[in-house]
Amino acid sequence: MTYAPPALIELGRYWVRHGGVNLGVVGDAAHQRKGTSYHLGRSVLADDAYSRKTARDRAGLTDAASAIDLGKLNGNLGQLRTFSKWFVARCRTNAPGTQDVREFIYSPDGRTVLRWDRERGVNSAPRTGEANNSHLAHSHISFYRDSEKRSKVGLFRPYFEPAKPVTPPATPAKEEPVSTGNRLTDAIVTRAGYLANELKAGDEAGVSAQGVKIIEFAARAIGSVAPAVAEGPISATAARAIAENPAWGILNALGFSPDNYVTYLPEGGVTVAAIDPVAIMAAADEEQERELALLGVFGQPGTNPDIDYSLFEQYYQSTGDGNWAPKDEYASTGTWQAYKAGQ
Repeated sequence: MTYAPPALIELGRYWVRHGGVNLGVVGDAAHQRKGTSYHLGRSVLADDAYSRKTARDRAGLTDAASAIDLGKLNGNLGQLRTFSKWFVARCRTNAPGTQDVREFIYSPDGRTVLRWDRERGVNSAPRTGEANNSHLAHSHISFYRDSEKRSKVGLFRPYFEPAKPVTPPATPAKEEPVSTGNRLTDAIVTRAGYLANELKAGDEAGVSAQGVKIIEFAARAIGSVAPAVAEGPISATAARAIAENPAWGILNALGFSPDNYVTYLPEGGVTVAAIDPVAIMAAADEEQERELALLGVFGQPGTNPDIDYSLFEQYYQSTGDGNWAPKDEYASTGTWQAYKAGQ
């Protein structure tokens, strides 16, 4: 007696779960009278049945049926036809799992019945005149009999559960040096980024008092441009997180102080246009702080390869002991006044 093998029972249930009508696996009396169909097992097949002739069918011949009939999908034949055209295209391109499909009979339009047969070649075109008009309202899949025990759900899964596209990780854009057209402002931006890296590395102690002053001067200057300024203490961890902002790094968290990391954040963020080097330096309360500010912007020549030290070297000279001092000609007037006069 012909029986429905577990793999086809599983496939029929999967079809039903996704809105399809399962018209059956085991052939009815009409199939048995003809004795040729893949819906029949060995005990009721005619000796010359086409469904037992190939080597794969002979090798796997048992009383298991090896075909399934599919009815309406989501209540209509239009969706069944859409699925059927997708399925035959998969068979003709030898998609994974379709190697076990012997034949597929379907209607692409509700008027014509077509049959694709793997025995004619994987990429062979479906032909008319090889199946009756009952297939205008259902689709039929026959499987080689040696595939009886292999799961077949994978044949339908790509249609009902398409794989989500994998988005490759974005290639980080190469950061180009920011230029404002003013060498001192450029130096402030670069120096701020240098300080931010130290903060990100967890080296709060490595940010000198001079560096903190520069940041605080910048904060005041920008605060005068953007009146709405939020102030408040934040933790060192939060400070590092803000400093990691890829757009401006530490300039989006201006105002770190050595004690409580007070931050000044202009509403709407920070822009290069808001950083006025003259205003930054003028924000210092005392002349010596201005000197320290200008020195702090640049650090010492050679300590940061990203900084153009030519402006620094215009006003400062080495003292021979690893330190730097204003050049003699600026000793009385001060480097800040000389810088302003040079502008």
